[in-house]
Amino acid sequence: MRLFYGLASVAIISPIVLLLYVTQWLPSMEEVPVTATAVTPMDGEAVSYFVFYLFPFLDVSLNSFAKAAPMVILLIVMLIIYVNSNMMYVNPMLNLFGFHFFEVENEDGKVYGIITRDHYIRPGSSFLIHPTKNYVALKKD
Repeated sequence: MRLFYGLASVAIISPIVLLLYVTQWLPSMEEVPVTATAVTPMDGEAVSYFVFYLFPFLDVSLNSFAKAAPMVILLIVMLIIYVNSNMMYVNPMLNLFGFHFFEVENEDGKVYGIITRDHYIRPGSSFLIHPTKNYVALKKD
């Protein structure tokens, strides 16, 4: 039962921390100007995320170790695929909070993953970003 409460706590607290990070802490960091030369929307990747994760949970019984072990193995394999295929930049919680993800190439040829509330970023537009690690950034509103 402790495991249930621990996992439930993580499931409740994680989205709150994510929202605080994106709306409060990240915007207080440095701002970098960017001019988008090429823009690719990446929201379609969220669909593959849901298909990828929802399939295994359609009819699963975790009453015994024998029934739970294949699910644990499947989740570990899915985690490896998830990280190696760069799907880790697609976060359904951000989508639920109204954010969208774009791949933007700037005038220097650097490619950024831009998280924004905008539904569209026009190629040629200039804006400020709050960069994080691995070329992911939050577009300043």
